[in-house]
Amino acid sequence: LNGFVKSDFVPYNNLPLAPQFTIVYNGMLYPSQNIKVFLDAFKQLADQFAEHQQQLRLKFPGILFLKDVAKYVREQLKGYEHLLEMTERIPRQEVLNIQASAHLLLMVAHTGSKGIPSSKIYEYLALGKPVLICPGDDDILDQTFQPYNLGYIANTPAEAFEVLQKLFEQFLQGESALNRPDTAYSAQFSREIQVEKLAGLLDEMSL
Repeated sequence: LNGFVKSDFVPYNNLPLAPQFTIVYNGMLYPSQNIKVFLDAFKQLADQFAEHQQQLRLKFPGILFLKDVAKYVREQLKGYEHLLEMTERIPRQEVLNIQASAHLLLMVAHTGSKGIPSSKIYEYLALGKPVLICPGDDDILDQTFQPYNLGYIANTPAEAFEVLQKLFEQFLQGESALNRPDTAYSAQFSREIQVEKLAGLLDEMSL
């Protein structure tokens, strides 16, 4: 596993959370990634908490670079545009700031495919944020985030809504800061630890 360089994320460890309940998806979106599952749940959340909609934000940094994908997301969220923020490609440091201040990071698996991890999964773990896999892949993404104390896996809009409702209610009650990551678990995905594992495997092969 490629893992993450721990020192790259030190400047983002203690940034304050955004004033609105903020969900961030960072990265490319392909046709095989069924983001509609999540978007349907997000719309249900906005409807359920209509009086608190002004405290919701869904951010897609860099998505405007992908014109067709951005158009699809906009069409799916018609009527909810006031909750949506999209940008062109922006510097990595700015993206990390956005993610570090988020309340939830989103990952979308490739439907019908297994063994396709995104490099973002290690970035998400390094940032120590709650992470929603929606939908899951019954493979490496699920296996990585099931043991993580802030990892959630949802395969239907109903399951995703249940997670969103729980986290948004925590936010409204001022309890978001209580979501502390299992740093011992996420640390095993650091580049240093992964290199140690690789070295151990190479040593075994040379015996």
